[in-house]
Amino acid sequence: MEEKKNDLTKRDFLKLGGLGGMALIGLSNPPTAFSDTQKKSKSYNNRIDVHTHFHPPEFFNEIEKRLGKSEQALGWNLLTMKRDTFMQAYSIEEGLDWMSKFGIDKSVFSFPTISMFMDEIAEPKKRNEMSQFMNDFFANTRQKFPNRALFFADVPLGTDPDFSIREMIRAITQLGLQGVAIQTNNAGKLPHERNFDDFFSEAERLDVPVFMHPSKSPWFENAYSGLKKYMFEPVVGFPLDATITVAYMIIDGFFERHKNSKIILTHLGSALPYMYERLNMWIRNPYLPPAASGRANLTKKPVEYLKMFYYDTAIGNPEALQLCESILDENKILFGTDHPFIESSERVTIEYIDKAKITKGQLEKIYFKNATVLFKLKA
Repeated sequence: MEEKKNDLTKRDFLKLGGLGGMALIGLSNPPTAFSDTQKKSKSYNNRIDVHTHFHPPEFFNEIEKRLGKSEQALGWNLLTMKRDTFMQAYSIEEGLDWMSKFGIDKSVFSFPTISMFMDEIAEPKKRNEMSQFMNDFFANTRQKFPNRALFFADVPLGTDPDFSIREMIRAITQLGLQGVAIQTNNAGKLPHERNFDDFFSEAERLDVPVFMHPSKSPWFENAYSGLKKYMFEPVVGFPLDATITVAYMIIDGFFERHKNSKIILTHLGSALPYMYERLNMWIRNPYLPPAASGRANLTKKPVEYLKMFYYDTAIGNPEALQLCESILDENKILFGTDHPFIESSERVTIEYIDKAKITKGQLEKIYFKNATVLFKLKA
């Protein structure tokens, strides 16, 4: 009997890790566009999506040609689950048409998840080559659609910081890209480490945003005998890794060294906006020496450093967004969907944002005004 296109087979269900995987993508024959909130949501036709992954077939063909395809890699496994509203490998033309269905005028595309498809550490030279290939592809695509397609450059920060600086400069100054994407965990190294200071200083000089996406971390393999069960690598591991990364950046004094950095955090900042008082208590502890508590580095409370980051709305909920609006800088919350890693990502993101108890002014800032300022776009 022929399978229905959007139905999960038993084999697919097991690949996803049962109910835990379904929680990530939410498959249940969903509509491809808006449901009950269609009229309200479509009243905005100028949304700017800062967290959307550009997945053209050419990228996967190139990765496979250079490095092969690993059955153990999370990214390749996800691609086998492709549906009309999940893990689509779109051409740019198809992607722009899809955006228009949801009132998204512009997207800032990125591909910071290459570690899900290859071992960066084992193949550093080929990793550098992939960055150059992708950034050239981004630039050619942007030339075709300059009013709608923006891009974060790809760099292999964890395996080659010096090359990453050169490639970022090339991508911004020669190719005309709009920012740069890194991972929360770069080949086992975290962004606060001093060997990355020159990279962030150069990003400051170029005055471009740094999009910091969660990634698979080495500690995933050791935590609770690994995080593969229920597909907890992305569901739980990614936000945990991002939370650890941001906490280190705050306590280590990252913004004391890089006061003008424009760092975009995904997924409403993972757990940090909801547990910042734990960091406040830590640095106030009178029984800890200054070096241990971070007091030697910091001139502000941790929550004040949290306000220096930018945040996207991907995989959030109304209550979380309301909390972020109340404690963070409302001028730094950006619309982001995490397409195509979340099933019907555009629809579910817009629906939850529209349900949040926030003002019309805050809604407009999220959907397009904040990104317009950050990326220096014409209003």
